[in-house]
Amino acid sequence: FLLQIRGNKKLFVWDHLDRSVVTDEALELFHAMRTTKEVKFRPEFQTKAHEFDVSPGKGVYMPSTSPHSVINTGDISITMSFTFITERTQKRAIVYTSNHMLRRRKIPIHPYGTSPWRDSLKCALFGPYLRTKGVLLS
Repeated sequence: FLLQIRGNKKLFVWDHLDRSVVTDEALELFHAMRTTKEVKFRPEFQTKAHEFDVSPGKGVYMPSTSPHSVINTGDISITMSFTFITERTQKRAIVYTSNHMLRRRKIPIHPYGTSPWRDSLKCALFGPYLRTKGVLLS
């Protein structure tokens, strides 16, 4: 959730499931390494964005891993952001991180969501390891 406290801004949010905007590989790297270096904006994406005018007291919900950008339209802008980690977002992070580790070792992977039983297996096998290594947000 994003809550605007002072000033105004335009917020652009893209569908977190649209792989033409952010690839599976970029999401894997984000979850595994906490980097957005593979997330690349292209002008043709702008037509796919949901646009919000945000002013003090207004808020916007963005699903976890939704690509977004802002343009401040005033002098000073203060925004508060809240991220909620749920069991579902935790499982998704495990699968993306697992896929990143497997892809680096040249092991064929199935993208998140394409095989529920494989996703469950990755959570069972990799989840405890990733939690003990502190890779996952908690």
